[in-house]
Amino acid sequence: MATHGHVVRFVAQPGKRDELIAILKPMFDEVEKEPGTLLYLMHLSDNEPDVVWFYERYRDIAAFEIHR
Repeated sequence: MATHGHVVRFVAQPGKRDELIAILKPMFDEVEKEPGTLLYLMHLSDNEPDVVWFYERYRDIAAFEIHR
């Protein structure tokens, strides 16, 4: 079964990663309502203190279009 995925990199202004995270966190409640979302994960790296990564996987391109 083919799925559709993305790796997304958000770069905060220096020293403002926590503010960016606070803005992005409410998206998790919305994504839970979307049919076809298989994975929606936020990742933080100690090596990149101003970066927030998202790993996203959807059942298919149609499910991604609903998310988008």
